[in-house]
Amino acid sequence: MSRLPSIVLVLLLLPYCPKKIAEGSKYLVLDIKAGSAALCKTVSEAEELANHMIPTAKLLGLKIKCVITSMDQPIGRAVGNAVEVEESIACLHGSGPSDFVELVSHLGGELLVMCGKASTVKEGMQQILKVLSNGEALNRFRDMCIAQGVSAEDAQKLCDQKFEGILPKASHVKKFKAPKSGWVKCIDALSVAKICWELGSGRKKPTDKPDLSVGIKLLCTEGDKISAGNYWLELYHNLPVTEQMSRKLDEAIEISPTNDFKVPSRIIKTLC
Repeated sequence: MSRLPSIVLVLLLLPYCPKKIAEGSKYLVLDIKAGSAALCKTVSEAEELANHMIPTAKLLGLKIKCVITSMDQPIGRAVGNAVEVEESIACLHGSGPSDFVELVSHLGGELLVMCGKASTVKEGMQQILKVLSNGEALNRFRDMCIAQGVSAEDAQKLCDQKFEGILPKASHVKKFKAPKSGWVKCIDALSVAKICWELGSGRKKPTDKPDLSVGIKLLCTEGDKISAGNYWLELYHNLPVTEQMSRKLDEAIEISPTNDFKVPSRIIKTLC
């Protein structure tokens, strides 16, 4: 019996591959996330989705790989529209969070192998890391922005990380303190995402206009050591933050008294 509702599979499969073909794509690497904050809550569900996507793409003439990745914890240190743009540009400067960089370089490495630009995923990853560190990726991002209608001046400001007047800014910032000392074992990605959504970062109905300034910056991440009373999260918002929202964020971090746990890779497995 299918673990994913059939209607979900239909909605995902039907529009996705034709759009990629229309864009001129021949090779496709799909990042299928599994975890509490993903559509697929388990690896088995992610595998089921991949096993539907792969033959569909092949029938349409696409060469495809599906990489199943973990989504139990937030990717990087930003959740929300504007703050994620800031973090993505930091990554293009070669200074993104390690898990974010791992994810980007691995997916890019897989794609380079598929199109014959690298002989192994490791070699492909090294090529991705090189262009992130030498400015080539940042320059290409600027060119892409301009090609899509962004003014050359604004595109350069984005690339220079001069976000004032370019990205929206929330009117309030609320900081949250760690309840105890120890090592960060887990940050609940779903709880964090839900708070951003409740404060307007996403649509509750189709006619809603998302508040792009709403977001969360994590001041620590899985495996980090933290002291009681130190700030671990910044919430950027315009709407009032309720006591219930604050309580949910307080409960979103799990701190262990010891560091006897291993921080897992974002990459779970690859199917093709």
